[in-house]
Amino acid sequence: MLAYALAWQHDRELVLVLSDQHAREVARRLPWVDTPVTVRTLTGEPFTLSRSEVLTTSAALEQRTVEPFVLDNRRAAWVERLLADPGLDGLEAHGRANYLSWHHRGLQVLRLSQTRSGLRVQAGVQYSRPQPGHKVVNVVLKGPMTDTELSEILEAVAASVSAGGSLTTRQTEHRLQASIGMSPPAALGLPFLAREYPAYRGPGRPGFIDFLGCDGAGRLHVVETKVGHDPKVVLQALDYGIWLQANETGVRSHRPDWPRPDGMQKEIYLDFVLSAGDQRTAVNGYLPGQLEALAPEVNWRVFVVADLDVHPVALRQIPAEALWRAEPGVTSASVRPPRGRPAA
Repeated sequence: MLAYALAWQHDRELVLVLSDQHAREVARRLPWVDTPVTVRTLTGEPFTLSRSEVLTTSAALEQRTVEPFVLDNRRAAWVERLLADPGLDGLEAHGRANYLSWHHRGLQVLRLSQTRSGLRVQAGVQYSRPQPGHKVVNVVLKGPMTDTELSEILEAVAASVSAGGSLTTRQTEHRLQASIGMSPPAALGLPFLAREYPAYRGPGRPGFIDFLGCDGAGRLHVVETKVGHDPKVVLQALDYGIWLQANETGVRSHRPDWPRPDGMQKEIYLDFVLSAGDQRTAVNGYLPGQLEALAPEVNWRVFVVADLDVHPVALRQIPAEALWRAEPGVTSASVRPPRGRPAA
């Protein structure tokens, strides 16, 4: 509701009448919104939260860490030949909380996960349903893999790599993130990037920042990537920016090699990397009004990606004034004109 309302607000005061639960969720963002917004509960009572209240609540959330899964010695011996095979060379290896995976251009092509009595090996898949005509492997090992199993697994991995990634999904946003992670675009000006950084969008709402970035001056950035239209991308990034501001000390302790500014970071930095995908434009018509509504301490930049298949990915920054104008394949016409200008 807040995402759409801010886009349509223009020069009017915005009043939202919400349940107690939703009133709190909306109110925790409003200290970083500069346009007039009033939240009332269903009883008609106004509901407000200050910045200090929101930051205190965010700082009290338990720090999230994701320890990578490690195979035990017995199961590791079962796949020793697979892990040493040159067919995995050049793939990106990832250790998740409960599995290991290997990716090509951001898409999963091999996954190992422990079962109660064995080790599950999935090859050629991002998810369980393969595309028609493609063979995938999904076996549970109870001991060392056979020559036939090894051959079938490596064949499925090679086939998915030849197909440009997983045989079951194109997952273009994963592909975009992988390209950024492997070759950080100079346009971002963020020499330090951490992909899928564990964070919170608010109490009880854990999530991952697509990229936590740090610029040359030591300022921390939230980088959100989106392929296709998502009218809530601004609020999603703002949620992470608020959490980051409240937990800066803890975040920096996990990245001691990143530069630091003098004192604590008083501003929020949000970077949006957007692509049209199979939509008409990369920037939807709701985004300009939402960004304009943010407080001056929330700094933001918008970048678009014209071609997702180009690696390294090429970014084009869109100036603030250009966001309101329709440009084929890039920006949609905003749903309302800039504030202070006559509305049709």
